[in-house]
Amino acid sequence: ANYKTNNVGDQVENEGNILAFGNRFEGRRINASQNDWLNVENASTPNLPVKRYLMNNVHYLSANYLTNIDKKKEWELKANANYTNNSVERESNVVQNFFNGDSNTINIHNNFYTDKAKGELIFTKNAKKGFFKNTTSFSQYWNADRADVNRIDNKTLKERDAAEALESPTTSFQNSLSTIIPWKEKMVNVLSFLSYQTDKQTLDVSPSSYLDIPGFTATISSDFVRQNLRLKTFEANHSANIGFSTKGWTFTPEIGFNFKSTDLVSDLFNIKSNAATQPPASQYSNDLSYTTATPYGSLGVNYKNDSWMLYANFPVNSNNIKAEDPLRLVSRELNKVTFEPSVFAQYSFASFWKASVNANINNNFGEINTAYSGFLMTSPSGINVMDPTNPIPQNNNKSAGTRLEYRNPLNNLFFNINYRYSDAKRNLIASPIIENGYTQMKYKVQDNNVLTSSYSAEVGKYFPKFKTNASLSYSNSTSKSDSYLDNKSFTNNNNSQSLGVKFNNTYFSWMSLDYNASFTRTNQTSVGEVNTDAKTTGFKHNLGVFFYPIENHTIGFNWDQVNSTATATDQKYHNGFYDLSYQFTWSKKNIDFELKWMNIANKKVFENYEINSQSTSFTRIQLRPSQVMFTVKFNFK
Repeated sequence: ANYKTNNVGDQVENEGNILAFGNRFEGRRINASQNDWLNVENASTPNLPVKRYLMNNVHYLSANYLTNIDKKKEWELKANANYTNNSVERESNVVQNFFNGDSNTINIHNNFYTDKAKGELIFTKNAKKGFFKNTTSFSQYWNADRADVNRIDNKTLKERDAAEALESPTTSFQNSLSTIIPWKEKMVNVLSFLSYQTDKQTLDVSPSSYLDIPGFTATISSDFVRQNLRLKTFEANHSANIGFSTKGWTFTPEIGFNFKSTDLVSDLFNIKSNAATQPPASQYSNDLSYTTATPYGSLGVNYKNDSWMLYANFPVNSNNIKAEDPLRLVSRELNKVTFEPSVFAQYSFASFWKASVNANINNNFGEINTAYSGFLMTSPSGINVMDPTNPIPQNNNKSAGTRLEYRNPLNNLFFNINYRYSDAKRNLIASPIIENGYTQMKYKVQDNNVLTSSYSAEVGKYFPKFKTNASLSYSNSTSKSDSYLDNKSFTNNNNSQSLGVKFNNTYFSWMSLDYNASFTRTNQTSVGEVNTDAKTTGFKHNLGVFFYPIENHTIGFNWDQVNSTATATDQKYHNGFYDLSYQFTWSKKNIDFELKWMNIANKKVFENYEINSQSTSFTRIQLRPSQVMFTVKFNFK
C-alpha cells in the first residue's frame, strides 16, 4: 500500500498512470480518460516546470497484490487499485488582440476538483505451450470545474462577469485479452480489446447576460444558460497474426476488425439564435449515432543484419462510417478502402555512420465531434454551428523524413542532421466568426492543405581532460496553411527557429554543473483578405550547480530564466526563478533529509507574449509564492 499527499506542486497523482505495457503481443492497455467536450473557461498555464505554478492539494492512495494461483506457478494474478482526490487553483490575466481588430482582456480564476478511483485485475499464464494475458480495468471519475471570469471589451470598455460550473462524471470499463497459440511450428497471436465508457457533462453559465456569442442572444428571463451532454462509447478491436522468418527477414501477416460506436445526446437551454427565421427547437439538441467499422489486413516486414535495419507495415483498411440523427437531417455514410503504408530503413556504414529514411501515409475520417448538426456550447466563449449537409471529414496525411548520424566513441564526437516534410490534406476547413472574443464556429466544404517542412542539426563533443560535455543544436520549421476568419480567407505562413546549447561539467570532485539554453524566434504572416505580420523572440535557460563540501552533504543552486519579446512593440517580459537546496544523507539508516527554498525572489506572476493563427496575446499567470520545504525520505523494513 502507498499513500502520498502534498500541496507543494508535486503531481503524485500521475503515479497511477500507465507508462508502458511491454510488447504488443501482450495486448492493449491504456489510461482511461474523460471525453472533455464541455469546458469552463480555463486560465492559461505557463511553459514552466509544473512545480512553479501548480496550486494543488492532492491525496493519492494505491495498493498492489501479486500471487501465483496454481501449484505449477504458471498462472499469476496481479491486482492493483488507486484513488485520487485533488483540488487545483489557477488564475491568469490575458490581453488578446484578434487579427479582425477586436481586443479584450480576460481575468479567469479556476478551481478544478478531481475524484478518481481505478481498479485493475491482470491474469497471466506464461508456459512452454503458450501465453495468455487478460487485463480488466474499471475507472470512475467524479470531476467538477469552476471558473469566475471577468471579460472587458477593450474598445467599448464594457465589462461582463460570470460564474461557470461544470459537472463531469465518467465511468469506464476496459478488457484486454492476448494469447499465443501454437500452430504446427508457428505461433498465432490473438488479441482482443473491449471498452465501454459513459460521459455525462453539465455546463452552467450565470448570469445568462454574460454570453455575447455572435448570432445568439441569451433568454432575458433566465438567470443561467445550461448545456447538457451525454456520450456512450463502445469500442472493440480484434486481430490475429502469425510470423514467418527466413534469412534475416520476418514477415507478419495480420487480419483484424476494429469497431467503434458512439451515441451523443445533448440539450442547450436559455439561449436563442438571432437568425431571421428562427430554427426549430430541435436545433438546440442532438441525438446522434456514429459508428465506424474497419476490417483490415496488413503485412509487417522486418529485416536486420550487420548493416541494414528495416521496419515496414503495409495495411489495407476498409473504412465504413455512418452518422445518423434523423430529427436534424443528419444521414451520412462513407465507405472507402485506404492503403496506409509506413516504412523505416537504416543503413550503418564506416563504423561510426548511420543514415535512415522514413515515410508514412495515414487517413483520418474524423470522429463524432465533427458530425453533429445541433447547436452545442462547448465553452462559454463559443457555440459550434454545424451544417448537416457537410460530408464526413477526410484527412489524408503524408510525411517523409531522413536522418544522418555520426557517433565516434574514439574522439567523443557526435552530430546528426534531420529533415522532414509533411502534407496534410483536408476536405473541411474551420471558419470561426469572432466578436469581442466570443466565437461562433462553422466549417466550410473546401479542400485545403497544411504543408510543413523542418530541418535540424546537432553537434556535440565530450572533453575527457575537462570532464565536460558540450553540444550545439539548431532547428527550423516552416508551415503554410489555409484559414478563414469572419468569412475572410487567407493563408497563414509560420516560421519558427531555435538555437540551443548544452553544457555539463564534473571536473571538480566537489562540484558539478549543468547548463542548457535556447534562443527562439517565431514569425507569422497572413496574406489574403486578412493581412498580418507578428513576430516574437524568446530566450530560456536553466543552470544547476551542486556542491559536495563533505561526504553525504549536497548544496544545490538552480536558476530558471524564461524571456519573451513582442517585436512590433519591443515589449520585453523577463521571468527569473532561483532555488536553493541542502541535502544530508544518513547512509547507515538510509534516510535523506532535504531543505529547499523555492522561488527565492518571490516572483508572483509569469509574463509571456504569444502568437496563434487568429490572434496575439499577452498573458500574466499566477505562480506559487516563495516557499521553504523540509523533506524526509526513508523506507519501512
